[in-house]
Amino acid sequence: FGAKIMPVKVLAGNGSGTLAGVADGIRFAADNGAAVMNLSLGSPSPAKAMDDAVAHAVAKGCAVVCAAGNSSSARPGYPA
Repeated sequence: FGAKIMPVKVLAGNGSGTLAGVADGIRFAADNGAAVMNLSLGSPSPAKAMDDAVAHAVAKGCAVVCAAGNSSSARPGYPA
């Protein structure tokens, strides 16, 4: 009850994009009051910009939830 959705588009319609773009979206949402973020995306490699953006969101009190099994692998993908 009373939940609000803040859609932040960071990927193209075909699912492509950059981790820098995702990091910008995370910062935008955190700076504009998001309490929970769902990142249903993944990358084959980590990026400092993403790590810093997630840390920024957590420092602002935001819970960040990341997809962990989109690739059917036994290991969670990044950023999970």
